[in-house]
Amino acid sequence: MKEDISLRINELILDSKLTQEQFANKLGIDQSNLSKILKGQRTTGKNIQKVICSTFNVNPNWLDKGEGDKYLEQNPIRAGLPLLPYNAMAGALSGSGLSAMAYECEHYVVPAFSNADFLVRVQGDSMMPKYYSGDIVACKKVSMSKLFFQWGKTYVISTNQGVLIKRIDPGKENDCVSIVSYNKEYQTFQLPMAEINKEGLALVVGLIRIE
Repeated sequence: MKEDISLRINELILDSKLTQEQFANKLGIDQSNLSKILKGQRTTGKNIQKVICSTFNVNPNWLDKGEGDKYLEQNPIRAGLPLLPYNAMAGALSGSGLSAMAYECEHYVVPAFSNADFLVRVQGDSMMPKYYSGDIVACKKVSMSKLFFQWGKTYVISTNQGVLIKRIDPGKENDCVSIVSYNKEYQTFQLPMAEINKEGLALVVGLIRIE
């Protein structure tokens, strides 16, 4: 019964133990759009169905038509936050790439970071002494369409020249932000907003350090 797809998606949300907002973030859509889907006010579309299936290992035939097993294997929903490889962050932060990649990664349950979307390991010494190479930071994706920078906070930023983990301060020009390293050996520089890739921004909300 194709018209019941909203009921099946709600079932998946309950299985995942995620809030609607967290579930929507993992799909790369706004919570308002997910809410309309759950109310039957908007169709899912093949792209969203594909992301749901790849993220939670759902049987596409079950999601679309209610036929067959719900999942492609037992216990398919992986608990915890995915630890994403740093060298793949640019792709992961773009569109639905985060959802697709997250399922393949190791996951870690960190109750204190329930509002985060993923983990990433810090590389290099540019953010010392606040963040050391090897530290793991918890990150929450930020929508570029509703962007409101928290000045002085650290972000993961996907730019045209690669991924940065830096503090963001107000820019010298309206269309720029200041990219700041805690290590004083690295100079602050101006980054045009246009250089930040669409969907390529996440706020660092926590830190794990292994002594």
